[in-house]
Amino acid sequence: MDEASNFTLPSSIISQLNEFSYGGFLLFSFDDTGAPRFYAQFDNELNMMGLQKSAELWLKGVNDINAMNIKNQLSEPIDDLDEGSEDEGSEDEEHQDEEWTDLDDEDDFSS
Repeated sequence: MDEASNFTLPSSIISQLNEFSYGGFLLFSFDDTGAPRFYAQFDNELNMMGLQKSAELWLKGVNDINAMNIKNQLSEPIDDLDEGSEDEGSEDEEHQDEEWTDLDDEDDFSS
Protein backbone atom coordinates (compact mmCIF):
# COMPACT_ATOMS: atom_id res chain seq x y z
CA MET A 1 0.00 0.00 0.00
CA ASP A 2 2.90 2.34 0.70
CA GLU A 3 4.16 1.97 -2.88
CA ALA A 4 0.78 3.02 -4.27
CA SER A 5 0.88 6.35 -2.43
CA ASN A 6 4.03 7.28 -4.37
CA PHE A 7 2.57 6.33 -7.74
CA THR A 8 3.84 8.11 -10.83
CA LEU A 9 3.23 7.25 -14.44
CA PRO A 10 5.84 4.84 -15.74
CA SER A 11 8.44 6.46 -17.97
CA SER A 12 7.48 4.03 -20.76
CA ILE A 13 3.97 5.54 -20.91
CA ILE A 14 5.37 9.08 -20.90
CA SER A 15 7.74 8.12 -23.73
CA GLN A 16 4.86 6.62 -25.71
CA LEU A 17 2.77 9.75 -25.20
CA ASN A 18 5.61 11.86 -26.50
CA GLU A 19 6.20 9.50 -29.43
CA PHE A 20 2.56 9.67 -30.53
CA SER A 21 2.15 13.41 -30.03
CA TYR A 22 3.55 15.97 -32.39
CA GLY A 23 5.73 18.27 -30.35
CA GLY A 24 4.77 17.35 -26.82
CA PHE A 25 1.93 16.92 -24.37
CA LEU A 26 0.30 18.11 -21.16
CA LEU A 27 -1.37 15.47 -19.03
CA PHE A 28 -3.37 16.23 -15.89
CA SER A 29 -4.57 13.46 -13.61
CA PHE A 30 -5.18 12.58 -9.97
CA ASP A 31 -3.02 10.23 -7.95
CA ASP A 32 -4.40 7.59 -5.60
CA THR A 33 -4.79 10.15 -2.80
CA GLY A 34 -6.81 12.52 -5.00
CA ALA A 35 -4.01 15.04 -5.36
CA PRO A 36 -3.68 16.58 -8.82
CA ARG A 37 -0.64 15.55 -10.84
CA PHE A 38 0.62 16.82 -14.14
CA TYR A 39 3.10 15.55 -16.66
CA ALA A 40 4.50 17.64 -19.48
CA GLN A 41 7.05 17.11 -22.18
CA PHE A 42 7.81 19.37 -25.15
CA ASP A 43 10.13 19.05 -28.10
CA ASN A 44 10.88 22.77 -28.14
CA GLU A 45 9.79 26.15 -26.74
CA LEU A 46 7.45 26.89 -29.65
CA ASN A 47 5.44 23.73 -28.97
CA MET A 48 5.47 24.50 -25.24
CA MET A 49 4.05 27.98 -25.83
CA GLY A 50 1.46 26.61 -28.26
CA LEU A 51 0.18 24.05 -25.75
CA GLN A 52 0.31 26.62 -22.97
CA LYS A 53 -1.91 28.99 -24.98
CA SER A 54 -4.28 26.15 -25.90
CA ALA A 55 -4.58 25.22 -22.22
CA GLU A 56 -5.26 28.87 -21.31
CA LEU A 57 -8.03 29.12 -23.90
CA TRP A 58 -9.54 25.81 -22.76
CA LEU A 59 -9.53 26.95 -19.12
CA LYS A 60 -11.10 30.29 -20.07
CA GLY A 61 -13.84 28.43 -21.94
CA VAL A 62 -14.48 26.16 -18.95
CA ASN A 63 -14.59 29.20 -16.62
CA ASP A 64 -17.03 30.98 -18.96
CA ILE A 65 -19.30 27.92 -19.10
CA ASN A 66 -19.23 27.55 -15.32
CA ALA A 67 -19.96 31.25 -14.81
CA MET A 68 -22.90 31.08 -17.21
CA ASN A 69 -24.27 27.98 -15.47
CA ILE A 70 -24.02 29.67 -12.07
CA LYS A 71 -25.63 32.83 -13.44
CA ASN A 72 -28.50 30.80 -14.91
CA GLN A 73 -29.02 28.86 -11.69
CA LEU A 74 -29.03 32.00 -9.56
CA SER A 75 -31.41 33.85 -11.87
CA GLU A 76 -34.01 31.05 -11.87
CA PRO A 77 -37.05 31.81 -9.71
CA ILE A 78 -37.36 29.79 -6.53
CA ASP A 79 -40.72 27.96 -6.59
CA ASP A 80 -41.11 27.87 -2.79
CA LEU A 81 -40.91 31.65 -2.44
CA ASP A 82 -43.12 32.36 -5.47
CA GLU A 83 -46.04 30.36 -4.01
CA GLY A 84 -46.43 32.67 -0.98
CA SER A 85 -47.02 35.98 -2.74
CA GLU A 86 -47.58 36.25 -6.46
CA ASP A 87 -47.85 40.08 -6.58
CA GLU A 88 -44.49 40.70 -4.93
CA GLY A 89 -42.77 38.01 -6.99
CA SER A 90 -43.03 39.87 -10.29
CA GLU A 91 -41.34 42.97 -8.86
CA ASP A 92 -38.52 40.87 -7.39
CA GLU A 93 -38.01 39.06 -10.70
CA GLU A 94 -37.70 42.37 -12.56
CA HIS A 95 -35.13 43.62 -10.05
CA GLN A 96 -33.27 40.30 -10.23
CA ASP A 97 -33.07 40.52 -14.03
CA GLU A 98 -31.69 44.06 -13.80
CA GLU A 99 -28.91 42.93 -11.46
CA TRP A 100 -27.67 40.33 -13.93
CA THR A 101 -27.51 42.61 -16.95
CA ASP A 102 -24.13 43.96 -15.87
CA LEU A 103 -22.67 40.45 -15.75
CA ASP A 104 -22.96 39.93 -19.49
CA ASP A 105 -19.65 41.74 -20.06
CA GLU A 106 -16.68 39.44 -20.67
CA ASP A 107 -14.47 41.40 -18.26
CA ASP A 108 -16.61 40.57 -15.23
CA PHE A 109 -15.54 36.93 -15.08
CA SER A 110 -11.81 36.60 -15.30
CA SER A 111 -9.20 34.58 -13.56
